[in-house]
Amino acid sequence: MHQNRLCMEEYIDFIVGYSKVVPYEVTVDDIEYRVYFTRDREIRIPLDATFEISGNNVNGFIVTMWN
Repeated sequence: MHQNRLCMEEYIDFIVGYSKVVPYEVTVDDIEYRVYFTRDREIRIPLDATFEISGNNVNGFIVTMWN
């Protein structure tokens, strides 16, 4: 958000355009992040990934994974 100068609402609108198949990928301080939006209630995460799942308070979830 900071790097792209987005407020929370703009960030959510941005991330909705990404999926598990085509996630948003970014590297910050040598950490690779993969972020995507899903409406699925069952989310599969690789065993070796650290992750956070956040509701968007409307209709789905934002999944953030990093190694």
